[in-house]
Amino acid sequence: MSPPKPSAPFDFVVVGAGSFGSVVANRLSADPATRVLLLEAGPRDDYKWIHVPGGYGRMMFHPELNWRFETEADPGIAGRRNYWPRGKILGGSSALNGLLWVRGQREDFEHWASLGCRGWGWEGVLPHFRATESFADGDPALRGRDGEIGVEAGERHELVDAFLAGARECGIPRAADYNGAEQEGVAYFQINKRQGARQSCSMAFLRPAEKRPNFTVETGARATRLLFEGARCVGLEYEQNGALHEVRAARETILSAGALQPPQLLVLPGIGPAEHLREHGMPVRLDLPGVGENMQDHLQIRLLFRASRPVTNNDLAKSWLGRNSGFTISTLQLRPESRGTVRLGSADPRAAPRMQPNYLARPLDVETSLRGVRRVAAAPSLAACVAGKHAPGRDVQADDEVIHWARSAGATTIFHPAGTCRMGTGPAAVVDERLRVRGVPGLRVADCSVMPMIVSADTNAACIMIGDKCAAMIREDA
Repeated sequence: MSPPKPSAPFDFVVVGAGSFGSVVANRLSADPATRVLLLEAGPRDDYKWIHVPGGYGRMMFHPELNWRFETEADPGIAGRRNYWPRGKILGGSSALNGLLWVRGQREDFEHWASLGCRGWGWEGVLPHFRATESFADGDPALRGRDGEIGVEAGERHELVDAFLAGARECGIPRAADYNGAEQEGVAYFQINKRQGARQSCSMAFLRPAEKRPNFTVETGARATRLLFEGARCVGLEYEQNGALHEVRAARETILSAGALQPPQLLVLPGIGPAEHLREHGMPVRLDLPGVGENMQDHLQIRLLFRASRPVTNNDLAKSWLGRNSGFTISTLQLRPESRGTVRLGSADPRAAPRMQPNYLARPLDVETSLRGVRRVAAAPSLAACVAGKHAPGRDVQADDEVIHWARSAGATTIFHPAGTCRMGTGPAAVVDERLRVRGVPGLRVADCSVMPMIVSADTNAACIMIGDKCAAMIREDA
């Protein structure tokens, strides 16, 4: 491959056009005097099924729009590997996720603040949640009305109504607005949708920003190497159409590539655990032991039931699955204690990273999973909708049998990896409370990798909040 071609300098270079990068790039380019370049390894989001709320099944294994990662064999789930789809497209995973809009609990962010993340308590993040959403209901002091992401209540369904009624019979309250003052309770999901179409971060944040002359988006552009002058990061190298390019960032380079690829981009130039770098025969630029550590994910236990009436999507689609009308109820621990790692696959920047989740490695995770399985489908209202249980089967009764079934078959990811470049203080922290990489001027990370502890929720809403708050801090620092 020929030597890299230098390009015109920008003030900011943002890597990754997903839920974080789309917001950061939008907010920074709002200043007409600021030149912003956004790099995305995937293509534009022209595929029609992206914009159909139920179309995410078409993208879960798409070879061009999805990174299609796979974990290492995990002893916690009987040596199984988990498939981890990640968006490789403008909008990132917001273009192919399940559209669920769940912020997380006030206590999540108060806990972040207690871990040394000043300014990330509830009062510090709430303005950024409100600034990015548009939701017609709820308390206006807590919910945004004019943000870019349209949020609507999910459509009614008789199975969901039965589930809600059953939960109330078990003493679980109905949540008026789980993105409001209290999250505890049961409710229909809120989803990021506007006028019947998916509201991805590309549609919400990039489309308006692309009209600005100071904003440039490059697709098919895969970051391969960070560039340095002394200790300072001054830009990066990227590959596009078989050619290498170098781009300089006069002010900062911002990694917004999710939980799996920022550790890889940091380790490749020698920033990470010294022992891991030496393992690959790489020089140690900066011994930062927390890079790639602290990985967390939500592990769901999927219970399968046969429905007593043909009212599921299988029947409506008249697919071959409609012969066995059924539904799934997932139970998961929102604050897992098990921790995994992301490691370099090889020194080739095009190689996928190695991911080891270490699911169910801690006793509390096992105990909580067992309690969740035991409680599901116990209420009379839901029982009336159940014609039979498909998994686990009738032969799975004792606690050790339930856990064995979960490890060997019933447990799978719900696609929320986080925490691999954790924010905070102390030797385990990779970025400080302003998302600056410790010991590396000119470089920040702004994505779910900075979460010191995963939120009690789907991660997309919190990722958008992180992007908005990162841009605000950059403006403040300037």
